[in-house]
Amino acid sequence: MTKLGIFCDKVIEAGWLAAVIVVPLFFNVYSDRTFEPDKLTLLRSIVLVMAVAWVIKVLEVGSWRVEGGRWKVAKMARKAIVLTDKELKE
Repeated sequence: MTKLGIFCDKVIEAGWLAAVIVVPLFFNVYSDRTFEPDKLTLLRSIVLVMAVAWVIKVLEVGSWRVEGGRWKVAKMARKAIVLTDKELKE
């Protein structure tokens, strides 16, 4: 794996760790809503950076076969579709 691929792996790893740690801690004192759209914006921004890093990594490898073969990519795509579907239904 090249330096770019390693860097993308680190960005993806740091992204999900930041999402797990930073998003619950983010608190807007002036918000009077139960569900804070600021947290949603922060989470979407982190996920967008992770998605860009993943696309760069896939393009660098040259195919969709990433470390676990096509089944891993298919499972990841299915999870993304299910999460998007759940979000659109709300």
